[in-house]
Amino acid sequence: MKRSRKEVMSTEVSVRKSFEHGFVLDEQELRRIYNILVQQMNENEPHELFDTTFTMIFKNKITVEKSSIDDVFSENNGGVWEIESLEIKLRSNNPSRTPKIVLNFQKENYRSISYTIEGNDRNWVFLTSSQLDERIAKMKLFTLSFNAKLWLLILSTFPIATLVLFLFTLFFPAHSTLSLPTGDLILTIVVITFLAVGVIAYFYFFSLFNFCWGDYTAIFERKRSIGKFILLGVLVVLVLGVIAGIIANYLTVRTGIGH
Repeated sequence: MKRSRKEVMSTEVSVRKSFEHGFVLDEQELRRIYNILVQQMNENEPHELFDTTFTMIFKNKITVEKSSIDDVFSENNGGVWEIESLEIKLRSNNPSRTPKIVLNFQKENYRSISYTIEGNDRNWVFLTSSQLDERIAKMKLFTLSFNAKLWLLILSTFPIATLVLFLFTLFFPAHSTLSLPTGDLILTIVVITFLAVGVIAYFYFFSLFNFCWGDYTAIFERKRSIGKFILLGVLVVLVLGVIAGIIANYLTVRTGIGH
């Protein structure tokens, strides 16, 4: 049996997506996204027949709802009032229609960005989804899949474990199976130590999830500046260490040949 045109048009279509991205969401980018959402809702709901709600959860676990994007940016966003999650919901207030867009940003969450789009117009739903995908791609830091997190964990623990091993070799040579010359051992310890410092500095100073407005903007910029300075120093030390090791080995070989 064929369905009537009215029944076809009333069929609800929905798209749900989630992303494992770190993100930097600043005021300019959030306004762009919000403008897209409003524009798309106006396509379905002329004369702004829809409600907008911004729901924020802060570090102190207090939840606040706002109806204006300017009210969102008026929050301090620092200290115990640092924003941990933000939900934007636009929904038709006409009971006979279903258009709805819900967009979520969450810190420290495996699914850090997610959205749900519902409507009766298939083209509208997928066009809105495509535009959101484009904006999300511009703010992401990198993908935080389970495998990526596992490798980052290994990367952060390996230098420290190796440093402990070499320190054990240095102070308890009788109980160790390693037999590196003292100079090589010290150089190795220095390299491993700075690798560990670099990894720890990266995780501490380069936050993966950032709502960059209010008080947090200054915190974000300061931590990034310090992090870049430390990582540059670590890189310089590692390069100098490698060069020193090459020169030392070269001199050792020449001395051996001379004797």
